[in-house]
Amino acid sequence: MDPEVSLESRASANDAVFDRTSGSLCLDQPATSVSQVSPARAKALAAMGIATVRDLLSNYPRRYIDLSKTATVAEAKTGRAARSRGASTR
Repeated sequence: MDPEVSLESRASANDAVFDRTSGSLCLDQPATSVSQVSPARAKALAAMGIATVRDLLSNYPRRYIDLSKTATVAEAKTGRAARSRGASTR
């Protein structure tokens, strides 16, 4: 690399310079600044006390149901959540 070439001239020569901060969100921005948060969803989040991006990141689910494993009806336990696959025929 030529030491005489400045960083600015190399950046201007490269059309595809990536700006890492262009897609960044400040933690104190409103939750509506997140692309997937619609006004209706923002209203539901506000009812749960979530107003900022920080609130979204610090809100953890109360429970997690793992539906990645399937079980037959015979293997399913009474009173527990389970996922099964089947087909109905006439």
